Order: sequence, then structure tokens, then C-alpha cells
Amino acid sequence: MFIPLSFTITDNLPEQARQLADEAGFYRFALPQQYGGREHPDTNLWMSAIRYHFASHPVYGGGLGLANDLQNEHSIIGNFPDVLMIHHFGTEEQRQTLIPARLRGEFRITFGLTEPDHGSDATFMSSLAQEVRGGFEITGAKKWQTGSHHCTHFLIFARTSGSAGSSKGITAFLVPRETPGVRITSYEWTLNMPTDHATVKFDRAWVPEICRSGHCRSRTRPRANLCP
Repeated sequence: MFIPLSFTITDNLPEQARQLADEAGFYRFALPQQYGGREHPDTNLWMSAIRYHFASHPVYGGGLGLANDLQNEHSIIGNFPDVLMIHHFGTEEQRQTLIPARLRGEFRITFGLTEPDHGSDATFMSSLAQEVRGGFEITGAKKWQTGSHHCTHFLIFARTSGSAGSSKGITAFLVPRETPGVRITSYEWTLNMPTDHATVKFDRAWVPEICRSGHCRSRTRPRANLCP
């Protein structure tokens, strides 16, 4: 597999690489067919194998390069857990609006599960979302929020009901980056290098009902459709 590359030297080479890969038909490889992917039971395995090949190949980068960069999840073969989450759990309007925006690079989210005090024991998370005045108020902190420097939204998991340690009662929210009460407190260093892995705090950050993704066990009324 070879993609002829013709780049303009700018500060946004990964975006140019993504556009070229999408035009060549590789970027959406692992997605359902309706989004331009192969839609095969083994495409996730194939995607992982191709990305591993790029990460270890001396010509295509050897771990860091425009074909694949494991440090920031850039790859010409896209990995889309956020798209699949919205596809399976979002509303129809979220699927029709957010997924195309994600594939164009206009909708970018972090994955907010790990916390400063909770990693593999994620169901004991301390982040809480309380239902108030037509939405939810989120308080807590998330760590290793890769891509925080250029995201448009944070995908935040917070407890809305249930008890610590239970997998039930945890709800996902699409929190716009500029929401009052959201603050990036630090970017972590790994292997003695600066990264885009941020720690983000939420101090009574309010989001409307439309920013909820999936079912909330604390009540049963239907949600609106799209997070601004």
C-alpha cells in the first residue's frame, strides 16, 4: 500500500496527511460501510495490524511519522472509538451531524474515563453529574486527556446514579471545551517528553441535556438530540 504524498510545509502536516489518506480511501477503513468503511467483522483486527506495521516500519516512520504516530493517535488508517460510540449510542441527529464533522476533522473529542485517583478501577470514579435546570452539573477531574490542546469537546464519564464500584449509573457527556467551569490544569510529561495528555478539572460545569450521550438511569424522559 503506497500513498503518493505532496505536502505544503505548514504546522498542520497531520491534517494534510489525514485528508490525503481519506481521498485515497484508507482513512475510514475500519468504519461501518455507511461512513465509508469496509464493515467486516475483522476490520478492527486488520486496522490494528496495519497500524502496528506502520509503527515498526523504518520507511513509514518507525513509530513516529506522517503514516502513523502512536504518541498522538495520528494514523492514515483511522481508529474511531468515538465514531462507533456515537453510532451505537447517540441519537439519529448526533449520528447525522457529529460523525461527518468528526471525519472532516471539525469535531474532536478526548476520552474522559481515567481520573487522578482512579485508573483501572474506573467504576469507582469520583466525577459526578447532577441533574439541574434543564441539564447536568459536572464536578470532578479527568487525567490523560489526549488531544486536549486542540479538541472541540471533552467526552466525560460521570456518575449520575448508583454506588461506587457499580458499572451501572455512569453516563457519558459531550462537554464543549469552552464551557465555564472547565479548566486544563496541566499537561503531563511521559518518557521525559512533553505531551498533549492533559489533566482537566470540572467545577460545577453545566451542560444542557442535549450534551448527554446514551441512557441516564436516574430518569426516563427522552433527551434532545444534539450537543452544541
